Amino acid sequence: MGLGLGLIKDERAICEGVALRTESDNRNDQLTALWDREMWTDAYIPAWKQLDTDDGRIDALVFKANRCSRQFAGAMSDLDAAQIISRARGKYGTCRDYLEKTYIVLLKLGISCPEITRVREALPRYT
Repeated sequence: MGLGLGLIKDERAICEGVALRTESDNRNDQLTALWDREMWTDAYIPAWKQLDTDDGRIDALVFKANRCSRQFAGAMSDLDAAQIISRARGKYGTCRDYLEKTYIVLLKLGISCPEITRVREALPRYT
């Protein structure tokens, strides 16, 4: 078992990130690959949402965390999350690599995520 990152609605928060645009000539193939990667369990609920971007408002497919899924972890301490992440591996690699790659991409984009930073800093305890 590993941990993933999913969107959870919070009226008090703003979610910064990246919207990826599909190429029109192979959009169906790209959406199928995305669907196969994200929707092989009930961990997410897909939804079309309007997002504000630097280029204006766009319609985008997002994957919200499914709180009713048996896979939904809910709130947990940073140390508990780090312990799970330190040993988890999935179809696409280790959970530790997933967290690190996410952290690096957000850092390059100038996006700070205190939750990811805290869990990342707790990982060395479980090496």
